[in-house]
Amino acid sequence: MDTIHFTMNREFMETIDLPGAQLANDDKRLGYRIYKLTTPLAPSETRTLKFDVEYHPHGFENYIWMTSVVENGTFIHSTSMPQIGYQAGNELTDPNDRKRFGLKTKELMPVLETNCTADCMNTYISNNSDWVNVDTVISTSGDQIAIAPGSLIRQWQQDDRNFYEYKPITGR
Repeated sequence: MDTIHFTMNREFMETIDLPGAQLANDDKRLGYRIYKLTTPLAPSETRTLKFDVEYHPHGFENYIWMTSVVENGTFIHSTSMPQIGYQAGNELTDPNDRKRFGLKTKELMPVLETNCTADCMNTYISNNSDWVNVDTVISTSGDQIAIAPGSLIRQWQQDDRNFYEYKPITGR
């Protein structure tokens, strides 16, 4: 592999540090970058990618748009950072917009399947990772609530802290 494509979130200022790569294309309007590797990536080889993400509101906001990072909590997900590869979720979906640009109609939902395969691996957050089952116990300060994937099994307080236990939802 001699190039790596990134889909950027245009709401953030994102910088990418990929040693051994040069920026070959930076489409700021579409939020798409292509990096050319000076030495192609071999099968099973790993490289380190570092990135910084910043958000700076422009003036006074009429409503709070950025709720991923707030005073008493954080929700980090794939769209908060550069995503590797082309993301079909960024394509135009409005039928009139697609027609105006000469694009064929886009199916917004996959066809229902009895034995669901690849389409069922896509979550509402991302289409580029598999479902993950995780047992979680989270401890927070007394004024916070913890949320994690799965179902809340129990919660308790101990030493002025809140504890929450989540387990995967069965049936996947």
